[in-house]
Amino acid sequence: MAKEDSEYLDLTQHEIHALKHEFNLADAHTHQSQSPTQRKIVESLPKLWYEAEDKMQHEMDEKFIKTFFEVQRQNYALKTPTFLFYAASIAMIAVANHLKRKNLSVSLMEPSFDNIPDIMKNMGVSIKPISEELFHDIDNLYDNLKKSVKTDAIFLIDPNNPTGFTLSGKGKYAKKGFEELVRYAKDNNKLLLLDLCFASFMLLDDELVIFELYELLEKSGVSYIAIEDTGKTWPLQDAKVALLKTSKDLHEEINIIHSSYLLNVSPFILNLVTQYILDSKKDNFASVFNLLDKNREIVKREF
Repeated sequence: MAKEDSEYLDLTQHEIHALKHEFNLADAHTHQSQSPTQRKIVESLPKLWYEAEDKMQHEMDEKFIKTFFEVQRQNYALKTPTFLFYAASIAMIAVANHLKRKNLSVSLMEPSFDNIPDIMKNMGVSIKPISEELFHDIDNLYDNLKKSVKTDAIFLIDPNNPTGFTLSGKGKYAKKGFEELVRYAKDNNKLLLLDLCFASFMLLDDELVIFELYELLEKSGVSYIAIEDTGKTWPLQDAKVALLKTSKDLHEEINIIHSSYLLNVSPFILNLVTQYILDSKKDNFASVFNLLDKNREIVKREF
């Protein structure tokens, strides 16, 4: 018998319970079967292991980072340092640590199907909800944010989970949403926090214009922290890598926090995840998006 909702203390406890069942719609981790080419990667695990054993850590770091951002079409990100974590949640804890140390309050986009609020609360960070709908009106976004945000930082999940909303657009709105958000944050001395863990799913949307977000962030001079992740895209039984990037003014502070949490991400995992990213580059993400199309058709047919 399932627990009553009141017995769960946070979102992750719901997800832990769901893992005991054959069908699980409670989390966003990728647990689908392997594609034919992904099965070949699995068959090559011994080779990948010994490659990682023979290489220097920094070589595996750099190869992964370069592969990830090139496939994401974010080449400008390669111009600035990147911190690696073995999970986005750990990267988020590092961010919450920084917010707590600086006593910064945060306006967090809602709805948010994630453990971000739980992490912030557990770290003693003051959070205030800010409705996703406020971001829908791009033409008035700057003024709406100025009226609504009363905190030191603003936290955007883009694309948002579970709604899929993104500030990225098409035509004249391709970059305008992010330009207005960055302009607001810079003008009003707000720290901009970005969860970009679902960004890969925008790559094959023909209606969206993929632009160099990190170029916009860096050239604006805004203070920012951005988190990316592989765990929402590639089916690796929770073997994943998270990436964290900051503006120059925050790099040293985050560096100290990062090194207090971990020495490095496993070079074997870096090598493995890199192969999956390269595989998706070759098949144009067919292993990911074909499954989504198939599941979408099943839902339409059955419900």
